[in-house]
Amino acid sequence: MSIERAHTLICSIGADTLSDLCGELREMARKLERGEMTVGVLGGPTVGSTYSYRVRPEQTHEKYFQDIEALLTSSRTTSQHQGE
Repeated sequence: MSIERAHTLICSIGADTLSDLCGELREMARKLERGEMTVGVLGGPTVGSTYSYRVRPEQTHEKYFQDIEALLTSSRTTSQHQGE
């Protein structure tokens, strides 16, 4: 069971310098704020990234913690049965 928040960004960034890395992160933030981020590739001669941004509108704050509680309960139950 995978539990995710309503907004999820998975990315991999490679850069020649820390400054290049920070610039790529700032560009990603700008694209997120403008609603331009989905799945793709960014970069230039000194930096590159692949990313996947997903929105799950049905996943509320409350539902997220309900999902965690359900996972923990299931894990405890499974552990108890294995210990028998």
